Amino acid sequence: MLSISSGETDKDHATFSSLSNYTLDEDKLFDLNRQVEELHCQLTVTQERNQHVENELVSVYQNHTKQVQHLLEVQSTQDELIQALEHRYQQVQHQHISVRQLSRELSHLSLDKQQLVQQLAVFERMLSKQDQDNCRAIEGLEHIKHQWSTQNKTEPSHDPEQVELLRSQRDRFYHQWKHQIQQSEKTQQALELELARNQALERQKEELTSDLEISQELLRQQDASGRIQRLESEIEKVKGLKRCQQEDFESSHEQSLNEIKSLKHTLVQRQETIDSLQSTHRVLHQQLSEIIEKRQPGALASLNPEFSKSGLSLVSTYGDADLMALKEKIEQEEKMEKVCLENAKLRLALQDKEVQMATERHHQQDCCRLDRSSQLSSNSTIQSPPSDPPSQPIPPLPKSPDSDRNTPREDSLAHLELKLLEQQTLSDQKLKSATKQIEELRQALKQETQQRLKAQDTQQILKSRMNQLMNKKNKYLCF
Repeated sequence: MLSISSGETDKDHATFSSLSNYTLDEDKLFDLNRQVEELHCQLTVTQERNQHVENELVSVYQNHTKQVQHLLEVQSTQDELIQALEHRYQQVQHQHISVRQLSRELSHLSLDKQQLVQQLAVFERMLSKQDQDNCRAIEGLEHIKHQWSTQNKTEPSHDPEQVELLRSQRDRFYHQWKHQIQQSEKTQQALELELARNQALERQKEELTSDLEISQELLRQQDASGRIQRLESEIEKVKGLKRCQQEDFESSHEQSLNEIKSLKHTLVQRQETIDSLQSTHRVLHQQLSEIIEKRQPGALASLNPEFSKSGLSLVSTYGDADLMALKEKIEQEEKMEKVCLENAKLRLALQDKEVQMATERHHQQDCCRLDRSSQLSSNSTIQSPPSDPPSQPIPPLPKSPDSDRNTPREDSLAHLELKLLEQQTLSDQKLKSATKQIEELRQALKQETQQRLKAQDTQQILKSRMNQLMNKKNKYLCF
């Protein structure tokens, strides 16, 4: 009985253990299925998140590429602007070099003109001395004429050979007088040409000042959009002005050479006429003295002692009307020569003024070069070479001995000096404003370069993040 009961209990225990094991396996399977479903849900959620992140990254990448393209376009425009400015800078340097050469040539021409003016002054002194001698001779001739008329009343005489000789000499001197009139007309035409040239120079000066004011207004506006077009238009204007200046210089050079030749020719002719007049003066003095000694032996002793020193001239043969006309013509020639001298002095003053304006421009250019060299030295350790010093202006003209007489000219020169000082101060102020504007442009360029560097850094950061996200995505897909 005990064996039977023990066998039954063993069977019951086995069935209970098998049932418990079966229930445990079902629970494990259920837990595993539940875990699998949770993992599947998590996987779908992560995939959706990855898709969303990928879309966001693609949009960010597209925006970033657009920004980079915009920055590259801005950089290209800045490079083009910098190239245009450098090209303009080189052109301005070439123009300054050409202006320096022109100023040197003008200085040489001014020295030649000074020499000619000095020669003309010497000849004027000689002519004035000759005029004084002629006046004294005329007085003596009038005295002789009076004696001659009284003598003819008392005893009439006829010497046909002497009369013919005097007539031939009168005709010859009349032709010389006509030639002098033609020369005076030529000098009058040359004076008119000089006046027209001075007016053209004044107009050119006004145009240059107007262009300078326009360029300063454009610099004040600081319009970056149309700056390239303005620079191109200014370059064209500068080229046109350079051509005009070259043509004016060539024409003035040729005219000055022609004037120098004509002046030398006239000086030679005047010297020849003076020599011929002196020779005829001696001959006539001898002839008249012989005639007077024949007719009235004591006539020469009663004359003025100065008349014996200065001598006689053939102006008396023209008659009283011819004497007056000759005096008027000589006075007109003296006036014209004085006007020519004043015109030459004014031209020299204008040339000095132009040279001073050129030196001011060179000074401005040198200041710009110094600013640029200082910037380069601050960026790099290598020091830049010093810029060339500005060319010295033409030294002032030496004072003439008759400067005490020309008080209005001195006043005009002082007025011109005051104007030049005012222009120099204005140019200094303009240069300071231009340097300020250049510094502002440099700061703006620095800011743009910094922004560009920041954009490049952000681009690199975004690229690195994109690479990290793509790596994570690949890992999830592999899992």
